[in-house]
Amino acid sequence: MRSILLDILYLVFGLPFFLLKALLVPRVRAGWSERFGAVPDLPGGHRLWIHCASVGEALLARTLLAGLEAAYPDAEIVFSTVTRTGRQTVETHFPGHRVFYFPLDLSFVVRKVLNSIKPTAVILVELEVWPNFLGVAERCEVPVVVVNGRITERSARRYRRLGGLFRSTFRRVRHYAVQNTEYASRLAALGVSRDRITVAGTMKYDTVATEIEPASAAAYRRELRLREADTVLLGGCTHPGEDELLIDYAKCRQASGAPLRLVLAPRHSERCEAVERLLRAAGLTPVRKTALDAGTAPAGFEDGPHAILVDTTGELARLYAVATVVFVGGSLVEHGGQNMIEPAALGKAVVFGPHTWNFRETVDLLVANDAAVQIGGADELPATLDALLADPARRDRLGARARALIERSKGATERNVSAVRPFLDVSEKET
Repeated sequence: MRSILLDILYLVFGLPFFLLKALLVPRVRAGWSERFGAVPDLPGGHRLWIHCASVGEALLARTLLAGLEAAYPDAEIVFSTVTRTGRQTVETHFPGHRVFYFPLDLSFVVRKVLNSIKPTAVILVELEVWPNFLGVAERCEVPVVVVNGRITERSARRYRRLGGLFRSTFRRVRHYAVQNTEYASRLAALGVSRDRITVAGTMKYDTVATEIEPASAAAYRRELRLREADTVLLGGCTHPGEDELLIDYAKCRQASGAPLRLVLAPRHSERCEAVERLLRAAGLTPVRKTALDAGTAPAGFEDGPHAILVDTTGELARLYAVATVVFVGGSLVEHGGQNMIEPAALGKAVVFGPHTWNFRETVDLLVANDAAVQIGGADELPATLDALLADPARRDRLGARARALIERSKGATERNVSAVRPFLDVSEKET
């Protein structure tokens, strides 16, 4: 009965909005048929379904996939995503593995997909709770588990306000392997039994490189037309309001005669046109990474005021290798921060703002050990960048501490897989 009521609510209120958005936004139209259940009908067997909502979760799944393949060499492992860029990331990093769009949370669509895919178990990376999906999976006796689980206080408050619906929904997950005790407590407050929660640490540390071969770093610099002596400020995963700050800083610094090469990587690639307009308005020539790759970038652009705009996906981590200083976005706006682990692991001097609740544990670790710089607001950014760019010894100290901390924090993937492994075996589903 609850599924029927949810279906009615989705169809009356949610579907019209989804259809309108699909008409207006091309990326939402991607995989239309799959979202409504048109996935291949697969044969039976031991099959693990990993769900990665977007790019971040897909990249996180690299060590998870390796761990599962080692534990279950005969199992087929398939992936689902919500976003188009997430799917592209899976296709790039996990060739040979089937990938499809996650079904809309309509009970009849979910049932069709589960009957077609026939998973032994479903593994949700980080946490994405859909009531009908979990309810239908439970009725179909398909265990659903969470790895690298996280739940922000904001999300927890929202779920608590929704009352009994989500309390019962959270209890349908067979086991949660979560990043820290804070997330464990929030899940327990939502009605999840403590014996269904394991604090296993964050797998993000396992997925990042702590060394880049000098030859590879040199190749990345050539791709961006960077000289060996260039000073590079890289804005990673920037949001509206942050690009403007970095552009203004680069313009002022270049106008003063101080050398600086600006590389901007917006969090969402569809924002690149808007960022291009900002750059032109500031008198900087925008040079897209795709143009550099294709050999169509303006001749001699590196000799004039410009900025490189990263409009590709899945290569930001390696581009951090060429940075002198990295600013991590989503932190000067109330988004919660983006992943600062990747540049920290590479030994870079990393700067971020006050809004970092998405990575609170990592931020606390880095800041407490003087391994990164957290500023209190946008007004502190120019002076902070000036100080770091003028002090190579301090940059080296920050980077060395950050790399050492990340190295010591590795090993969570094995703990996450061990926590959920009892629910991934064929024999468990048959009991």
